Amino acid sequence: MTARETLAPQVASPAPEAEPESDSTGVPAGDGLRRSASWWLNLALRVGIAAVFLWAAVDKIAHPDRFADIITDYRILPACLVNPFAVVLPWVEIAVGLCLLLGLWLPASSLLATGMTVMFMIAITWALAQGYADLHCGCFTTSQEGRGEAWGLLWRDGILLAACAWLFWRTWRRPVCPAGSLR
Repeated sequence: MTARETLAPQVASPAPEAEPESDSTGVPAGDGLRRSASWWLNLALRVGIAAVFLWAAVDKIAHPDRFADIITDYRILPACLVNPFAVVLPWVEIAVGLCLLLGLWLPASSLLATGMTVMFMIAITWALAQGYADLHCGCFTTSQEGRGEAWGLLWRDGILLAACAWLFWRTWRRPVCPAGSLR
C-alpha cells in the first residue's frame, strides 16, 4: 500500500438493505399507514370469522343428536359417518374460531375456515340440486328456527368464503431465503 492510498478517505460500501420484518399479516412492519389499515382489516376479519365459527359450534355441541339428524337430512354422508361428523365438526369449528381470535396459526386456521365454508356451500348446493329449497342448514341452531331459504344461505356463505379466502391470502407467507443462500 502506498502513502497516497493510506491517506485517501475510505468510503465504505453501503450495506445491503435488509428486508423489513413483517407481521403475521405478511405486511412489512415499516409500512406506516398502509400497515395499520391492513392490520385493522385483518383483525376485523379474524374476529368476525372467529365469532361466526364459535357461535355456530355452541348449539351443535350442546345438541349433537339434533345436529346428526340435520346432517342425515342432507343425504350426503353414509349413515356410519353421520354421528362422528356431528360430534367432531363443532369442535373443529371451536378450534378454528379460537385460533383466529387469538391469532394462532393464522394461515392454517384461515385455510381450515375457507375449506369448511366451501364444504358448507357444497352441502347446500347438493340440497338445492336434490330439490330442497327450504332446508335446515344446521348453521347456528339445531332447533326448528334454523330453517332458511337455500339461496340466501349460499349468499351468506359466499360472503363468509370471501372473507376467509382473503384472510388466508393475507396471512400466508412463503419462506424467504436470505440473499446468497441456497434454496
